[in-house]
Amino acid sequence: MKGITALIVIFGVLAGTFAVVPTEKQGTIESLAEMDAVMAKLQDSRFGALLNSFLQMSVPQQQARDLYEGFDQIIESLKRLIKEEDDNFKQNLKSYRSVKGVMKSAVDDYTRKVNLGKQRLEQELKPNRKMFEDTVASTETDIITTKNQLTKLESGQQKAEKEYKDQRQQLDKLIAAIDKAIEVLQTADKQQQQQPAMVETRVESFRQRITEISNGVKAVKGYPYKPLVHALVMISQRGDFSTQESIAKIVGLLNKLRSQLTAQLEELDKSNQDANRSFQETKKAQEEMVKTLTVKLRRTQRQLTRTYAEISQLENSLKELEATLQKWTDSLQGLEDYWSKMTEQHNKVLQDFNDEIALVKKAIQVCEQNGISRPPAAPKKAL
Repeated sequence: MKGITALIVIFGVLAGTFAVVPTEKQGTIESLAEMDAVMAKLQDSRFGALLNSFLQMSVPQQQARDLYEGFDQIIESLKRLIKEEDDNFKQNLKSYRSVKGVMKSAVDDYTRKVNLGKQRLEQELKPNRKMFEDTVASTETDIITTKNQLTKLESGQQKAEKEYKDQRQQLDKLIAAIDKAIEVLQTADKQQQQQPAMVETRVESFRQRITEISNGVKAVKGYPYKPLVHALVMISQRGDFSTQESIAKIVGLLNKLRSQLTAQLEELDKSNQDANRSFQETKKAQEEMVKTLTVKLRRTQRQLTRTYAEISQLENSLKELEATLQKWTDSLQGLEDYWSKMTEQHNKVLQDFNDEIALVKKAIQVCEQNGISRPPAAPKKAL
């Protein structure tokens, strides 16, 4: 712009050197509406007043040549300024693109990091946290259930063991009572042969044994000896102990009952051994299950604790990444806004320069229309 101002000053100096001498080519601006409009624009331009003063004076050929040279210099100066503006704008555009590339790269990088962090948080860590929480809850429930089952198993075993001991004790007492009854009968048989007076005492003792056996058998689980015991009770009540044959028959019935009770005792012992073995195996399996579940629970709790820590750390990291991303995004937007204004300003400057060139060309046109023609180029001096 300073270059244009300098040219205008020079142009004014040139105008001061013009002599107001009438010539054949002297002309004045006609008062037409179009010319008035052109002159109004020229008056508003930076060199309009000077041009107007030229048009009001006589213009010799040399002065006309100087005038058009002044026009040409202004146009060339404006073109040079346009080129300088374009060159400067292109240089700034290169810098803008470079800075924008850096900012865009940073925005893309932080966007990728944020997206990856959110993806890991939503698709890995949070599902893992839910899985570990569910596993901890279900494992704790399994441990409680297994311990309850183990307690119930032990309680059942204690009850079964008590029942076994009670039944075994009852069977032992019955077998002992049968043995005593047999002994009474055999003693009564001998006394009948040697001391008949003692038989009645033995018979009464036998009856007491049979009553004891009868009551004892009723307490045996299942009571499977009712017919046999009933027969013994009837025999003891009739008191048919007069012959060795009758005593032998009673002893035979007692031995049969004894064999059955002994067989039941052996079966009871075997069932108890099987039950104990099954109990120990089940107990061991459930205790191992509690141990396994406890190890699983502790391992899962550690995994859950680590997952909580990773989620907290990642969420804090995401906050920092998002804050940094926002800064880069704001900076990039600020750069875009700045460059938009710079581009708008650049375009306005170019438009102003081009408008001034158009105005100078219009001035040339007005001069030509008013008889101030461009003189032919001065001949070059011979060397």
